Amino acid sequence: SPAGADRLEIDATTALGTDREAFLAVWAEERARQFREEVPRFREVDLAVRLRRVLARLRGSDQPPEDGAWDDAAAAARSTTAEIEGALAVYADAFAAAIPPDPAVGDLLERLAPRYRLGILSNWPLAAAIDTYVVAAGWAPHLAAVVVSERVGAIKPHPAIFRAAER
Repeated sequence: SPAGADRLEIDATTALGTDREAFLAVWAEERARQFREEVPRFREVDLAVRLRRVLARLRGSDQPPEDGAWDDAAAAARSTTAEIEGALAVYADAFAAAIPPDPAVGDLLERLAPRYRLGILSNWPLAAAIDTYVVAAGWAPHLAAVVVSERVGAIKPHPAIFRAAER
């Protein structure tokens, strides 16, 4: 989302101490790499891994060749857990703030929840963003489950995410 990207960009250029344009360019490259590697296997991309790789590159690590694999342990050594967790929290909050919920959805969930088991099944690389949105929208009391691909490790249409939703 544009607002989410702005909040993440602000965090990247201030708290993470990186150049905005360089951050966005490397972010886009690593996003494309993750999608090439994970989506054909029906696996969700990992935003924390992507952020660690981006910071590693911005802080001097060479990226692997296009067909090579990242040394994620070495990449992680170029950032701190606090940096990664902080940036992901900013992303989750910005995601929730950027997409105003339709009031009709809350009303509909309230009417349906007494009769049906309701849930959300989402392909999204950061479950915390979906959780934050659900709480901010006021939907949490009406939902029996929030199943997000990041938690499951598989994306739709892989059967594993649907099995997780059945539980």
